[in-house]
Amino acid sequence: DLIFPHHENEIAQSECATAKPFARYWIHNGFVNIRAEKMSKSLGNVLTIRDLLGRISPCAFKLFLLGTHYRAPVDFTEDALTSAMAAEDRFRNVLDEVQRVRGIQGPKADLSRVDPLPLFDQIREAEQEFMDAMDDDFHTPRALAALFNLTRGINVALRDADSATERSLVHAVAMAGETLRKLGSVLGGLFDGVEDEADYVRTRKITVGDRLGISDTVAVEVTRAQADLQITEQAFEVAREQVCAAVASGQSLPMDAIETVVRYRAQCRETKDWATADAIRAWLTNLGVVVDDTGDGVRWHVKAARMKTHQP
Repeated sequence: DLIFPHHENEIAQSECATAKPFARYWIHNGFVNIRAEKMSKSLGNVLTIRDLLGRISPCAFKLFLLGTHYRAPVDFTEDALTSAMAAEDRFRNVLDEVQRVRGIQGPKADLSRVDPLPLFDQIREAEQEFMDAMDDDFHTPRALAALFNLTRGINVALRDADSATERSLVHAVAMAGETLRKLGSVLGGLFDGVEDEADYVRTRKITVGDRLGISDTVAVEVTRAQADLQITEQAFEVAREQVCAAVASGQSLPMDAIETVVRYRAQCRETKDWATADAIRAWLTNLGVVVDDTGDGVRWHVKAARMKTHQP
């Protein structure tokens, strides 16, 4: 399929269209297989990127492709896509937590304690392993493994960051998050705009006693008048109907409506209406909305694997 002059024609067309050199290096990936069968127009099993992005986010799609070495065939299966979406969830969750922890205030960092922190060693190891992997014939599965190892180190550190008595641990967590983003940028901007991609994920924090349920640790615009509003049962029903309508039509989950539902659930917990709160949480879970009740409030996010709505 790819004998002369296939590639030469691609280069000629691109350079004529852009008036720029096509690329300094051209890495050609292996064939794409659909359920162990080669993808081709003649077999009628072609999947376009546009089709896939109607089901998964760009980040998950990149993770799916990068999980296979470019010289090997890419096996497209539902399990592979599910794994890629789960991987995106892991990365997004840890980056969301890093962003939250960076807002923790505490005494000035004791720099004498910084170097011995295990997370700093893990940062250096991840950077070296990532570079070695990319130098090893663009070995992206190995490079991703380095990112996952760093993610595990960040998660361990995050368990202690909330109760840290000084800033060194928080500083380490922030540096690890920046390293994760920096290395991910090498792989096609893997984590670009994590906080901004509301169509794919939205995280909010609900602080106990805050009727609106939005913490200062999350960037959001809200008027002072709205901050005093309490979610009525009628507002909750309207929001629930909006979510159900989106599910029925196959549209993306309406984040504002989900936020209203989560806020109403928080109010139910405050009034000790546990049955209603549990029922709402079970419904949200079925939609792919993860609700975490923590010691300092409630946080929620939409799993990447459920960005497109499904019937509850």
